[in-house]
Amino acid sequence: MPPDTPQARQDTQIPAPSPTAKFRPKNTPYELIYDYRKRGLTMPQIAQLCHVHESAIYRMIERHGDVEDVERWKTHRADIMSAKQRELLSHITPDRIKKMNPRDMVVSFGILYDKERLERGLSTDNVDVHVLETSHNDLSAQRDAILQRLHLHTDSPQSDVQ
Repeated sequence: MPPDTPQARQDTQIPAPSPTAKFRPKNTPYELIYDYRKRGLTMPQIAQLCHVHESAIYRMIERHGDVEDVERWKTHRADIMSAKQRELLSHITPDRIKKMNPRDMVVSFGILYDKERLERGLSTDNVDVHVLETSHNDLSAQRDAILQRLHLHTDSPQSDVQ
């Protein structure tokens, strides 16, 4: 465990202890605690380094997740989200739908419709290809005109402009 010296606190970017910091690690970023956990430090060691009570570290990790939880989330995010979506949708009953605000119904329908199309590999955003093609052609013509004014050839990728 690193020594508790002013230099060690500066190296780990931990502020000096304050009288109110004993139970609240408000000046200790979660990323630092997460990094300490990834390095294998125990909760008491982290609490000592951060100059807070051990319970404050436990509460912060409970609120934000421990290293294993975060790594599991990163690896299995799509599956976890899918399970949560299914859980949420299973609570939407005909009675709840009847009680919904009409605006919420329309918004919910639109979101579910977009997500269904995304899952099926269908378009979720319509783009006018003709507008893109026209814009591209216009930009190419403008580029060529500028290069000609500079007395450059459009077929050379680089030139000696000074």
